[in-house]
Amino acid sequence: MTLFQSTLLQLLFPALLIFLFAGNLVAILIGAGMILRAESMFRFFGLMNRWVSMRKALRPVEIPRNLEIGSTWGPLLLGITFSFGASISMVALLRTYEVAAVTALFRGSLPPVLLEMAAQGAKWFLVVGNALAMVAGLMLIFLPDVFARLAARADHWYSARQFDKDMDAMHLTLDRWVQASPRAAGWIIIVLGVFVVVNLGGMILSKNYGV
Repeated sequence: MTLFQSTLLQLLFPALLIFLFAGNLVAILIGAGMILRAESMFRFFGLMNRWVSMRKALRPVEIPRNLEIGSTWGPLLLGITFSFGASISMVALLRTYEVAAVTALFRGSLPPVLLEMAAQGAKWFLVVGNALAMVAGLMLIFLPDVFARLAARADHWYSARQFDKDMDAMHLTLDRWVQASPRAAGWIIIVLGVFVVVNLGGMILSKNYGV
């Protein structure tokens, strides 16, 4: 573990423990409120509860947008840009990408063999990607009609909103049980909260974080 990672862990881990400790104290108060003043707690929950639909939030992202290049100069300029940029990137990769330097930079994060394999794989993945970009650029310059037909056959729109309908539905089974048995739910919350508070409190006081 590097000095930076060790310092970061020593700063973040105690802060996380204190955050969890405070959160469980609040949970104990909520559990006590559900035992003593269940109706007031449910009114408070009603004010705080807000349903946020990810489908609605992500809808603008899911709308397809047509980026067709209408003019005859568009494909030519795009092809020149692709070919020129990919060729420069490929030359830079082949001449300046050093696997030894990459493995030295990330030494300790993985076993040496895996780290070297990952560095080599990343290099050739980028080289192949740039080669494909050069081919696409040359096709845009010299064979724009062929490229357009290939793009038309390859283009498919997949919307994640079609698959997450069930995930976005509200499931209130636990909420209904809590409303039907507030005292039992309150005691469960208190017992679990006290258990966590005692353990976290002991770790905080003894500063035995295990890091």
